[in-house]
Amino acid sequence: MCGSSVLVLTRWLLVWVCASCACVMALLGGHLSPAWLLGQPKSITAPTVKHLDIQDKLSAWDIDEVMVRPSLGLWLRCGVMGSKNALFLHCGVYATVVPDVPSAQIAAMVLIVCGTALAVFACVLSFFTTCFRAMKGKSLINLIGALQALAGILCLLGLLLLPLSWNSRRVQNLCGPTASEFNLANCTPGWAMFSLLGGSVGLLLCTLLSFKADLSTTTDIIDDQIRRGKNVIFLL
Repeated sequence: MCGSSVLVLTRWLLVWVCASCACVMALLGGHLSPAWLLGQPKSITAPTVKHLDIQDKLSAWDIDEVMVRPSLGLWLRCGVMGSKNALFLHCGVYATVVPDVPSAQIAAMVLIVCGTALAVFACVLSFFTTCFRAMKGKSLINLIGALQALAGILCLLGLLLLPLSWNSRRVQNLCGPTASEFNLANCTPGWAMFSLLGGSVGLLLCTLLSFKADLSTTTDIIDDQIRRGKNVIFLL
């Protein structure tokens, strides 16, 4: 499985790898969601199934009113569109032209994207630490932990810069004309913002876990089993 190397898996190493994956999923979830800023709820009409026949084929439709919340994310936005009698929620990419995006948001996006890319790279590398624990005399686990710390700091800096763009035209259209820097007016933060915040803080915690994981793979018990010629070592 590891070629000529010894596969070592300990409890703390497993916890660290799983935590790294969870943080990456939280960061990616925040990136791919428009639910960063949530506007006021609006009512739209939507077709719903009234009843089904015996063969489970659609036989009738009802038109019901549903409440939706327009939202704005890093890249995506969801807005209510259409005529007065036929409103619908449309979602799509809006950050396509640089002049249309505030400079503070561009800086935040660059920091968050770089941080997320580093976190993904570190997460992929963490799977190889079961076989390779050193690189040029340095602990690979600790090096990955340093990458995770840098990724977390970059994402947090991006989150701190993002409120400086809340005085933009798009945010004011969603949240009201009184929206300004660090003031959301009629909007509320969405789950995607908290997801990225949690993932960023989690990366810093993963850095601390990496020290524990590294120590767990360099114990006397593991050294003894390696000297006995074992190629697979589990200490759970």
